[in-house]
Amino acid sequence: MAKTKAQITEVVAEVLAEIQASSGREPVAITGQTCPIGDLPDFDSLNGVEATVELADRLGVEIPGVNVFVNEKGTKALRVSEITDNICSGLPTQGS
Repeated sequence: MAKTKAQITEVVAEVLAEIQASSGREPVAITGQTCPIGDLPDFDSLNGVEATVELADRLGVEIPGVNVFVNEKGTKALRVSEITDNICSGLPTQGS
């Protein structure tokens, strides 16, 4: 089933919040402008890989690359809105 951009953003935020909670870290408000690597306490590239796998499972799709939280070259940490855009570019969506 196709998801809207807003629904995908919500799934990204849920996955991030759950990883933070299961790691015993303080909860932080997650918005489209949140940059998980940098804005979330102790969130690192390993958490990014874990979250990427979880996102693929929840969305029922393959997500290219190992870590959706950095750009293709691995040189820039991405904001939630950019992560959502990247996921949406490879998925069937319903509107925005």
